Amino acid sequence: MGLAAQNGHIILPSPERSRLVMMAVLATLIVHVFVVSVLWRLWSDRPMLQPSPPLEVNLIVPPPKSTPVTPPPPAPRPPPAAQQPVKQTPSLPAQQPVAPMTKAAPPLPVPVEQHVAEPVKQPEAAPPPVVPEEPKAAPVKTAPAAEIEPPGFGAAYLNNPPPKYPPAARKFGLQGTVLLRVLVSPAGLPEKISVLTSSGSPVLDDAAINTVKQWTFVPARQGDHTVAGSVNVPIRFVLN
Repeated sequence: MGLAAQNGHIILPSPERSRLVMMAVLATLIVHVFVVSVLWRLWSDRPMLQPSPPLEVNLIVPPPKSTPVTPPPPAPRPPPAAQQPVKQTPSLPAQQPVAPMTKAAPPLPVPVEQHVAEPVKQPEAAPPPVVPEEPKAAPVKTAPAAEIEPPGFGAAYLNNPPPKYPPAARKFGLQGTVLLRVLVSPAGLPEKISVLTSSGSPVLDDAAINTVKQWTFVPARQGDHTVAGSVNVPIRFVLN
């Protein structure tokens, strides 16, 4: 590309001028960044000033001045008393010896007869009355409870009808044995019937229950009284 001269100055084309301006700006930025980084490093490496410890001030109150105590002046001594002349006492006449006086002997004590009272015999306490012991009642022997005879259903005079073979069970060849638990009242009538062992077919089980509901039983007995009791009743269904 050629360069144009105007008034003795070199005029660069516009693209090259803008490129030089950009390079100058970049160089200026680089210099600023370098200077800022150097200043930051110097600032960070300087020793940190530690805060000085707080000063503690203790106010010491001076002790009060003691005033000197002046001792009191000594009291004046009294003048010595004048010595008076000692008077001599006249000597006493010599005492004559006194004859000792004899004391009369005391009279001897007269023995006094002491009468000792004889001990009074106290009457002996009467022995406590003997209370006769009450005869102990003999233990009452309770008679053992009579055993309960279970109810029965095999008497010939009961006229219990045999179970009817259900037609559906006969058609399909079903057979088996049903074991029923029957609660018999004191009047000999079935009160509650439950299946202990099923025959495997609900049809045969229902037929057995319906049959036993029409039966009469020999009620259970305890002594001379009839009581309620339970009995197991097997019902067998067999095809001939």
